[in-house]
Amino acid sequence: SRDSAIAPFALNNIALIRRSRGDLPGAQMALEEALRRYPDYDRGHYNLGLVLRDQHDDATALSAFLKAVALRPTHARSWAALGELYFDRRDFPAAVEHFGRAVHYRPDSRSYRLKLGLAHRLLGDYGAAVGRFAEVLALDANNEPAVYWWARSVLDAGESIAVTTDSIVTRLLPYTT
Repeated sequence: SRDSAIAPFALNNIALIRRSRGDLPGAQMALEEALRRYPDYDRGHYNLGLVLRDQHDDATALSAFLKAVALRPTHARSWAALGELYFDRRDFPAAVEHFGRAVHYRPDSRSYRLKLGLAHRLLGDYGAAVGRFAEVLALDANNEPAVYWWARSVLDAGESIAVTTDSIVTRLLPYTT
């Protein structure tokens, strides 16, 4: 019936409104009801993960995000949410993997690329970090965090990376005056 097709969206929207008002238990309750009725509702799992993360229940949030990507593997925001959880846990190899998948499905996202670069940097892989920050700069040459972290990573990488950065420096010079 038409009502049953609309129901998960309605419950999801109720949850989003409650979350925006700071009613996290109410948001969680609406999403759990949506998922009880519609267990394969990927957006519900994603939003439940956000609500659980907001409540600092990272272990359960992780399960919700994993279920969301299992149901909809192309959902970049779910991959990025997993990347954020792993980044916060300082599990940088997992953060790189999950932000990498987010970038794969949303190649125009500067924020996913920036976090991917930071995770590479925290692993000590300055060459990969420089590459990720350069990708952000190719999308937005005025992205100040990317300029900062790109420059820091170039310096930390040393001479080995300098040759590959000449064209980026040339592109950035007009924006630094």
